[in-house]
Amino acid sequence: MRVRDVIDVKRYESYYGIDLSDRSIYDLCINTARWTPENTLDLALTAIDSYDSETDEGAFPTADLDI
Repeated sequence: MRVRDVIDVKRYESYYGIDLSDRSIYDLCINTARWTPENTLDLALTAIDSYDSETDEGAFPTADLDI
């Protein structure tokens, strides 16, 4: 691990109680070393299109933003 990575791991653990090595906190993890940029985009877009906020156990209400 690079020094920066070690610092980030410790910071996320101390500030947020998040273990960055625990991949279960992510909805989607794509190893971009295995896929072309186009295939990576296709995977991400498919996941986004398939997302159903009604069945997301981790979803919580957020305020709308005026952009």
